[in-house]
Amino acid sequence: TAKTTQSKASSQTWASFRCACVIFLASNFSAMKKLAVLISVVGVCPIFSVAQNLVPNPSFEEYVNCPNDYGQAAWATGWFQCMASADLYNVCSDTAGVPQNLFGNQSPADGDGYIGMTVFTNCECPSGTHENVGIRLPFALQVGTVYWASLKVSRTAGYVSYQTRSKYAVNGLGILCGMDSLGLASLWDPLPNRAHVFSEAIITDTVDWVTISGSFVADSAYQWLYIGNFFSDDSTAHVLVDPEGDEFSHYFVDDVCLSTQQ
Repeated sequence: TAKTTQSKASSQTWASFRCACVIFLASNFSAMKKLAVLISVVGVCPIFSVAQNLVPNPSFEEYVNCPNDYGQAAWATGWFQCMASADLYNVCSDTAGVPQNLFGNQSPADGDGYIGMTVFTNCECPSGTHENVGIRLPFALQVGTVYWASLKVSRTAGYVSYQTRSKYAVNGLGILCGMDSLGLASLWDPLPNRAHVFSEAIITDTVDWVTISGSFVADSAYQWLYIGNFFSDDSTAHVLVDPEGDEFSHYFVDDVCLSTQQ
C-alpha cells in the first residue's frame, strides 16, 4: 500500500515517564546489621519514542566530498549510483548548492542536503533513461515482517534554460528493496516495473515536499534499498506541465525512511 501527502515536517510520537531514581544506601557500621534502601522518584523526563530508521544517511547529510559538480550522488556517504548520474546538493557547495541550483530552488526537507534525479525521459528506448541510487542496509530484513517506507520528493522547475526545465510530471517514484548490490546500469535494463512502495499519483508540486509512504511485508531477506522510478516510460503515467521544458521529468528526493513502525 502507498499514499502521497504534502508535508513540510514529519511528526513524532512521544511518551513521558518518571525516570530519575536516586538510591540511598545507609549502613550501621557499628552494628553491621542494618541496611536501609530508599528509592525515590524525583523527576519527570520526557523522551521521544520514535521508530528506528534502518536507512543509513537518510537525508544525504554526510558526504565523502562536498559536491563541486552535478552527477555526484555517490559522494553521499554509503550511497551509490545504479543508473545514469543522480545529483547531490548541499549547502556546502557553490555549484550544486541549496536552496538554489541548476534545477530549481528548494530548501531541504530535512538537514542541509538532498539528491536530484531524472525519472522519466519520454524517449523511444525500451525503458527510458532513469536515474536511481542505492544503499546497503545495516542488516537484512526479516521475512514476514511488516516494514514502513517513505521518502519526500519535489518536482524541479529549473530556471537557467529549457534543458533544466522538465516538461513532464510523473508517478511511479518510490522505494525498491533487493537482495543484491545492483550497481550497474545494464542490470536495470529492462526496469523491473515494480516497487515495494511507490506513488500511484502524479506529483506536480514544485513548492512543497510531497511524502510518498506505504508498507509491505518482506518476502525475502533484503539487504539493499534503492530509490527512483523503477517503472519503464511505457508504464509511467505522465502529464505535460511545462511546454517550454525539455523531454524529461526530474525530482528532488530527501528524508528516506525504512522502519518496522509507522
